[in-house]
Amino acid sequence: MKKNKTLSLFFLCLLLLLFLSPELCFLGAKNGMKLWLFTVIPSLLPFIIVSNLLLNLNLLSALTDWIYPILHPLFKVSKHGCFPILIGMLSGYPMGAKSCADLVKEEKITLEEGQYLLSFVNNASPMFLTTYLAMQCLHSEPMKYLLYSIILLSSFLCSIFYRIFSQKEKRNFSIHKTTQKTSANLSLACAMDKSILDGFFTITKIGGYILLFSILSTFLLHIPNTFNFISYGLLSITEITTAANQIGNSDFSTKIKIILTMTSTAFGGLSSLFQTQSVIAGSGLSLKTYFYYKLLQCLFVFIILSFILVFI
Repeated sequence: MKKNKTLSLFFLCLLLLLFLSPELCFLGAKNGMKLWLFTVIPSLLPFIIVSNLLLNLNLLSALTDWIYPILHPLFKVSKHGCFPILIGMLSGYPMGAKSCADLVKEEKITLEEGQYLLSFVNNASPMFLTTYLAMQCLHSEPMKYLLYSIILLSSFLCSIFYRIFSQKEKRNFSIHKTTQKTSANLSLACAMDKSILDGFFTITKIGGYILLFSILSTFLLHIPNTFNFISYGLLSITEITTAANQIGNSDFSTKIKIILTMTSTAFGGLSSLFQTQSVIAGSGLSLKTYFYYKLLQCLFVFIILSFILVFI
């Protein structure tokens, strides 16, 4: 009841802001739609469609046979469990989470393995880290691969932490006991139709969240200048794309900029949290556990960066 009252109050305040400042609402919506149309759709939609095709055509095993010998010793996952790791490394929020949810729903992996994978595979994309964050926001091209490596390292540390401290008895998922669904043999045309429709459904939901949080970020940007530090903090929690740009253009030192942008990127912001919730709905995966491990990843990123920037 208290949670519902808090949410009701939040959305009532947001509605009042939309009514009182329609020009800011328009600007935020326009920026959100530009981000969705020109960045998110080209970078995420192909991954969604292709990953759906692999599932619908029962081709996952053919792919995971190649990467299992490499990923299993590192992460102790099953063959199908290698797929979300690969997607998480190549794509961005929330594709890692979607892959976990899809495999759990199809009973290719257990719910426990899906939760384990979700704790570390859902991250910002290589393109976001190396191009947008390193080059456009931080103006530091030499650091682009280092930033990506830090995200991967922090994810790996989260996976180790989960395996050590999870109270579940089974921590090695090389053999999983699921009663896998027998998928219907779809023709290529039917599989493509199904994959494309699901892809556009998913990307549209993501676009809705991007629009809402872009509007909220625009309002946060117009907090009076005396509260700039608070504004940066709220932006970092809310939406990482806008936050990274604003922090990159701030008067902070380069080291502070790197630490702030990377820790917020590791978390992903409330926008990516809601996107993740939308793609794991109905799978049984816990958003609460995912949230805790994103906070842990932020801590790992902060520690790693602090060590590098101070001692190296």
